[in-house]
Amino acid sequence: MVGATNESFPAFFSNHTVAKHLSFTDYKQRVVWATLLVSWAGISPAYSQVDSTQTRSTCTVRVAGTVFSREKQQRGGVTFPLLGATVYVRETKTGAVTDAQGQYVLPALCPGSYTLDYQFIGYQTVVQQIAVLNDSTLAVVALSPEGVNLNELTVTEHRSEAQQLLQNQTELSGAALNQARGQSLGESLKSLTGLYSIQTGPSISKPVIHGLHSNRILILNNGVRQEDQQWGSEHAPEIDPFIASRLTVIRGAASIRYGSDAIGGVILVEPKAMPTKPGMGGEVNLVGASNGRLSIVSGILEGAFNHRLTGLSWRVQGTLKRSGYVQTPTYYLDNTSYRETNFSADLHYDHKQWGAEVFYSRFTTKIGLFTGAQVGSLSDLYAAISRPEPLIQPTFSYALNRPYQDVQHDLLKIRGQWRSRAGGTLTATIAQQQNTRQEYDFLSFSRVTDPELYLQLTTHTADLIWEYAPKTDSKGGRWSGSVGITSSTQGNIRQYLFLIPNFRSYGAGAFAIERYARNRWVVEAGLRYDYRWLRAYFLDAPTNRVYANTHHWDNLNGSFGVSYQLSPALTLAGN
Repeated sequence: MVGATNESFPAFFSNHTVAKHLSFTDYKQRVVWATLLVSWAGISPAYSQVDSTQTRSTCTVRVAGTVFSREKQQRGGVTFPLLGATVYVRETKTGAVTDAQGQYVLPALCPGSYTLDYQFIGYQTVVQQIAVLNDSTLAVVALSPEGVNLNELTVTEHRSEAQQLLQNQTELSGAALNQARGQSLGESLKSLTGLYSIQTGPSISKPVIHGLHSNRILILNNGVRQEDQQWGSEHAPEIDPFIASRLTVIRGAASIRYGSDAIGGVILVEPKAMPTKPGMGGEVNLVGASNGRLSIVSGILEGAFNHRLTGLSWRVQGTLKRSGYVQTPTYYLDNTSYRETNFSADLHYDHKQWGAEVFYSRFTTKIGLFTGAQVGSLSDLYAAISRPEPLIQPTFSYALNRPYQDVQHDLLKIRGQWRSRAGGTLTATIAQQQNTRQEYDFLSFSRVTDPELYLQLTTHTADLIWEYAPKTDSKGGRWSGSVGITSSTQGNIRQYLFLIPNFRSYGAGAFAIERYARNRWVVEAGLRYDYRWLRAYFLDAPTNRVYANTHHWDNLNGSFGVSYQLSPALTLAGN
């Protein structure tokens, strides 16, 4: 045997015969290779460690035997042998493979004591000590099947909130989303066809769909309706895009699933699925920009537990952002600095039929407002428009003075999920949000530290949704759908400048969506009812008396849609 070493045979068996999970085809192939190797190398005298002179003179003892399964399966009354079992002699590093009758032969052994290993895929290894004196046939050796406990397999599906909707949807994820890292939510979505934004500052950007924005577009942050101040053009959504692994935009009315205020569309901010593999990992994003000397650092650390805590996973995320005065081709814009500090934490537990999640996030930002855009009268406005350049042209600075905005948004979500054995899923979600906005104008001598505008919006929401498992009818069509109820309560507190009054509102809704898919056709229909009660409070200055106006609305929505897949890349749909 050219190039053979004494380790070749045991290495072959240890690497190729101890595997526990092989298909029948792999098994047959390995038996053939093992047989070839043994016939080529295993029984050659040159392969033995015994001295060649001794082998020719005294090492002529033959040892033979049979290997079969301890299950004693019967084939015509004959014990079931094991074809391809290996017999390995530790002392001589030689071996043999059993034939179709389970028989093997070890030739040219010297008298003495030997240790034999019997192995077969899927069976427990048997170690036997034998004494070789003369030609002999060993007693029959039985191998017992080895019970192999497979590790638990967890299948995780990252389900999109838009899975049940037939409306036109576009998605920003992967490399495209990475290229938009560091931008605000509105600016990130501008890369999608049909979307643009209203921008009034370096970090103030509101997404626009079909000409609609603010309260006419619904944003879902990790499955919770984002409730913040959307009254002015300078009130941008307080969401950290680094929290998302996918941004999905639904263009067109999606009021059946999400409520009557989703007139223009829905934006879904969806984090990636929680980790399931035990261990810990994470990522760090560093972003920089020359204009404003912007610097951003954002990181995620996540992990999952094992043993007794299997199914429990966690994630923490944070972002720090800082930018100074932005620059035109010839000068800097005064007081256009901004700072941002964001944090989120997620704890998730999933076990067989049920799961639970607790999620908390805080978004804080301080945004400087360009002093050249601040006017106190129409004359100031006309004068500012007519100037070719601002009156104040500073050098670069990270300073942030009046006028500025100071905004904080807190979100706490608790979600529970139960999966029935039939395949349906019941999800209950409760959430609390508090959005606090303070706006500071030019320095005022009467109130040096107080803001000119203070708004605090507190929102509580509760949703209960049942999604039944898809069912296939006799014609091959698949039925799927969901029903749910939603509720909310909201209160607003304002101080100083009057923009909107203090108010309290309550809302409730119920919906049902049904979908049928067969071949290339998909038909979807939905129905929703909403009710809202609102009471606004006003102060009558002359009498110093508080009075209230109460309003209530109810709304019934219906939708119907059909789509037909003309080709894998082309679908025709109507709603």
